[in-house]
Amino acid sequence: MVGKTEQGKQLVNQFNQQLSQVNTAPIDKKVLFIMSHGGVLPLAAGRHTAADSVINAVGAKNAMSSFDSYRPLSQEGLLSSQPDLIIFTQEGVKSLGGIEKVWNLQGMSMTPAGKNKALLVVDDVGMLTFSLGTPKVMQQLREALEKSQ
Repeated sequence: MVGKTEQGKQLVNQFNQQLSQVNTAPIDKKVLFIMSHGGVLPLAAGRHTAADSVINAVGAKNAMSSFDSYRPLSQEGLLSSQPDLIIFTQEGVKSLGGIEKVWNLQGMSMTPAGKNKALLVVDDVGMLTFSLGTPKVMQQLREALEKSQ
């Protein structure tokens, strides 16, 4: 913010305060972030992605930690990862055609997340960029994980 030093400092303080309120203790849960954008096969987030960083920051495990970046989501990959919770962004759910379509992905019903309908829908910008919305996404993720225990 050019010329708005005080407002910038307030935003930094607010951001840091929100981050400090997120429980980051290890939690024995696997999380799968699926990115879906109109007409493209859904992609699973592996290591070294923004989603991986958010998942790890809240103490959980990325269910797709066996590869880097994003890869097309396959039934085999989904079944072998056995996620406890699925994350989609709001736009991702829209591109699939709604929440019920998430559960129609091949193999989803055979995962702990599918059996328990454990889905978290989050803000796209907060999840995919390190922005002012990221602490809120982290808090939502941690709360969803704790509720699923």
